[in-house]
Amino acid sequence: MNNKQWQLTLIVMLVTLGMVVAACGAPPEPAADTASGEEAALTTADEDGERVIRVGFRSNWAQGFNIFPYPTYKAQGDIEPYFYMPLLLHNRDFEAVPWLAREWELTENCDSATFYLYEDAMWSDGTPLTSADVKYTFEMLSHPDVMNRNYGWVGEQEYVSGEADEIVGIVMVDDHTVRFDMQEGRNNCTPHHEEYGPRVGIVPKHIFEQFPLETLITGENPESMNPTVVSGPFRLGDMERDVFFEAVAVDDWWGAKYFGEPKVDKIIAITMEHEAQLPALVAGDLDVTQYLQVSDIEGLEGNPDLKILVDESLGMLGIQFNRRPGSLPDKIRYAMEYATDRDAIVAAHTLGHGSKTYSWMANEGAYRAEDMVWREYDPEMAKQLIQEAIDAGEWDPDRTIIFLDDAEKPIWNLWIDMMREVGLDVEMQIVGLAFPDKLLAGEYDVSEGGGGTVRGYSLRACYYFHRPLGRNYENTGWYDDEFGTLCKEARATLDDEVRTRNLARATKIWYDYGPWITFSTNMRVWGTRSHICGVVPNTTTGLVHRGGADYGLLDWYICDDEG
Repeated sequence: MNNKQWQLTLIVMLVTLGMVVAACGAPPEPAADTASGEEAALTTADEDGERVIRVGFRSNWAQGFNIFPYPTYKAQGDIEPYFYMPLLLHNRDFEAVPWLAREWELTENCDSATFYLYEDAMWSDGTPLTSADVKYTFEMLSHPDVMNRNYGWVGEQEYVSGEADEIVGIVMVDDHTVRFDMQEGRNNCTPHHEEYGPRVGIVPKHIFEQFPLETLITGENPESMNPTVVSGPFRLGDMERDVFFEAVAVDDWWGAKYFGEPKVDKIIAITMEHEAQLPALVAGDLDVTQYLQVSDIEGLEGNPDLKILVDESLGMLGIQFNRRPGSLPDKIRYAMEYATDRDAIVAAHTLGHGSKTYSWMANEGAYRAEDMVWREYDPEMAKQLIQEAIDAGEWDPDRTIIFLDDAEKPIWNLWIDMMREVGLDVEMQIVGLAFPDKLLAGEYDVSEGGGGTVRGYSLRACYYFHRPLGRNYENTGWYDDEFGTLCKEARATLDDEVRTRNLARATKIWYDYGPWITFSTNMRVWGTRSHICGVVPNTTTGLVHRGGADYGLLDWYICDDEG
């Protein structure tokens, strides 16, 4: 890649942080004076003698850098935890764990949550970080001029309508304790606790309140565009819009005694097209990329300058059924699954690195439905069910099944061939940008339906699918009252007996009658230069900040050949 191409393809985004602490309710012990891996770190440096890691990042930062709001979400979800620490973060098991909050506690039915901040938490300008910053941040996000998030707190509707000047359900118990009271029916005991903002960085009230709220939308708030006062382990360094962006370790960071100091001085996140990142990694122009493909693995194995890191993501490859009245009958849907050779799908989709899946609500672990039987590959059973549907007058053998997608994907040609082998005529229709509208209008029988980060997390699946509203319902037309009630009850209790009973039943309903089935795990393939250590593929989200074994990017360091 020549210098001109490099300058044209770069954009920079930020990355770095550390994260994850102990489990709910237990604050971490102060970190040892010497960070893990520090003694093995080399003095490899840039021209200023700094320890620097260059990260390849995605190329969709078209709207520029802006911490808030979510409508301009391009980089924001990756940046917040490093600059503006959230109360919680998601760990590799997709459970919420303390970050800015040292611990928290829920009431028995989870209608209230209390968070205890570190008492020595500090903004980088020396101002104490308090519960007032927490309350300000979430009221800002709920304000109709900003995001109107509808978290479900007591008094939120009155605040949004202008009848009240605060959300009374966000209570500052003292300077370092804040309580959230939920509206009736909005309580949620899932271990993900998304309503408390694992991706919402707490912002400095004493800085942000100087600017009108609407400037967060327009990008006219200079602090949201170029944050100078932060709570996290990194601050914004040099940047050139659409060229580069630096995350620089904060001197004397208050959290170092709990989480350890960053092991590098600077991370430069270089945003370029995904396909450009592999050549840059091989050439030594990047140190880390998370955008490799499984097809890249074979050609890179044995390269002494690289490490290739592979793991299954929580996303899955699968199909979505149109479940509106008059759509495919159950026997035909079951026949399509029996006709699917999942082993062949896994081999083609992941080149053998992945594994078979069956449902977004995985029948495993504590919430297993003992009477659940997966429909494994059995083309003769598929043919039998098709004939039964024809004999019962439920199916016209001359009918063409419409598979809708936005772009050509070879994996679906393989699947369509499997359907044709059992006598089902499936026609692929590529509709490009019209894809969302055609889904919403129900102009399809089947479409691609994988990708959700819910594999193995039945409670999270319930979180998304328990109510008849939103995109998932509108696109498929499916809702089941019993399923919704079971999920709502499971999400609103810490009682494992209730959860196990309800989720086992909900899992079976979902698999037999719901709008999605899945075939294969998706894979995350990362590449690093051989002198980079501490990087672990992230199974929970595509965001770079989760790419570390224990503390996210705080685990990254420059190591020797034995590191």
